Amino acid sequence: MILVNTDFITGKNFETLAIVNGWGMLAFGVNLQKAAQRANAEMESEAKQMNADAIINVRYAFGGGSTNCVLATGTAVKFI
Repeated sequence: MILVNTDFITGKNFETLAIVNGWGMLAFGVNLQKAAQRANAEMESEAKQMNADAIINVRYAFGGGSTNCVLATGTAVKFI
């Protein structure tokens, strides 16, 4: 699955399927990158259920408190 933070993929035409989201939560002090990887995996799983080829406009939001939280959001697309 291709994940990009831009609204295009060079050389590809695509149709938009839907917005997809993923959450990653880990205990405070655990590597924030692992929480982001979990968020990506959840987002990719949702996109694969739609038979998407890629996720564009990927964005992340981070939270703190007693856990490391990451919200990943993007747009699932299908190549045409």
